[in-house]
Amino acid sequence: MGGKDKKGPRTKGNTKPSSSGRSAELLGHIPEFVGFGGLPEGSYVPIVGINSQIEDASSDLNVPADFRLSLRKMGKRDSITKIKALQEFSELCKQNSVDTLKCVLPFWPRIFSRLAVDGDRRVREYLHKSHSQLTSQLGRNIAPHLKDMMGAWFTSQCDTYAPAASLASHSLKTCFPGNKLLDAISFCHNEIMDYIKDSIFKEENLPDEQQERITIGGIGGYSLLLQQVKSDVIEAEKNLPRHTEVWVNANLYKVVEKSKSLIIKQAWFGLIYNLVHYLPKVAQDNSKKILPSVFKFLDDSESTSQLALWETTLKILMTVENASSYVNLPSHATPRFLNLLRSACSGNASKICPLVVPYVRLLRDNKKTSTEKEELDRQVIEALFQGLLCRNIANSSVEASALSSTLFQLLDYIIEVTQDSTHVTELLKNTVFCLKFS
Repeated sequence: MGGKDKKGPRTKGNTKPSSSGRSAELLGHIPEFVGFGGLPEGSYVPIVGINSQIEDASSDLNVPADFRLSLRKMGKRDSITKIKALQEFSELCKQNSVDTLKCVLPFWPRIFSRLAVDGDRRVREYLHKSHSQLTSQLGRNIAPHLKDMMGAWFTSQCDTYAPAASLASHSLKTCFPGNKLLDAISFCHNEIMDYIKDSIFKEENLPDEQQERITIGGIGGYSLLLQQVKSDVIEAEKNLPRHTEVWVNANLYKVVEKSKSLIIKQAWFGLIYNLVHYLPKVAQDNSKKILPSVFKFLDDSESTSQLALWETTLKILMTVENASSYVNLPSHATPRFLNLLRSACSGNASKICPLVVPYVRLLRDNKKTSTEKEELDRQVIEALFQGLLCRNIANSSVEASALSSTLFQLLDYIIEVTQDSTHVTELLKNTVFCLKFS
């Protein structure tokens, strides 16, 4: 009958063929859809890949109503509501089949990435409990959306709230036992790096505490990535540019410079140490910017960061070629090193003392004459002895033992390398005399 309108081709189930434009239009009219529109305005949402964007409106309709309600409540501003929603979500995961959870999964990466940096630590803790429940039940079925989640999942291991960090780490190891975890991280390398860069560089109108936590997650996550991924994976042609573009960006150094956070500084020292160790060429190529960003903190008297700082400076000086051309060792590093010893390593002698002999060896190697080397020996021995006389050492046998052991290890080293017996005799005489009459 010619009067009827012609219809387009039909598909199985008598549904219209899908298109991205049509799907987007339909999704905008589904009240229960959980996407960016379901999140509070101004919420920080890290980079999430295209796989998390649902292209078929029917997939939302396949999600049971109780799941949809739970997911929507996770977008509320109230922390109690979000925590209850996450608890409900965990229970729903336990009660439903894998097929049902596979329908829920496409909506999860976007919500997971946002709540992973939520301002309430309890929300982050319960998020990882829910995430662990979902991923453990889905197993390998998370593969299509793994890249969308891995950035937030991996860096959450560096959450400043220990329970959340522990849960994130545990769920990764449970989901990817043994060498499978390394394979998963390598597979998602570029997505993790994109998330890290977004965490460090993206400027958001967020409370200072939340912004600091996001930055720490980015810096700490990057350091962890360098430790866990094999060098040949990082240095692969498709991956290395992700790293080089981070270190040539001047904003990276400004982030650390303007921050007053002790935890950010500690994370920064750890990152530089691992960069020098695992990507020495990148460190070498950017040494002009990297070295000042670390050595400027040598005047920092904060005891909790001392170990990381001195470990990192030693690693730099031992690894980066011509490092001394960027740092004035006699006028900058040496006086600070002596002050560290005089202060008994700021109460960290048991941890820092193993660095003393290697540091002296390095400083000695940068002296041109035997007279300069002998003067350095004398200064270090005297500084160590002054450290032994500090009041805080008297109350700690462990600290006192570390300093005294280092003193004699240093004397052993000097005896080994010097060719002037008079110099050694004088050092020994002064040291024994001071110890006898202290």
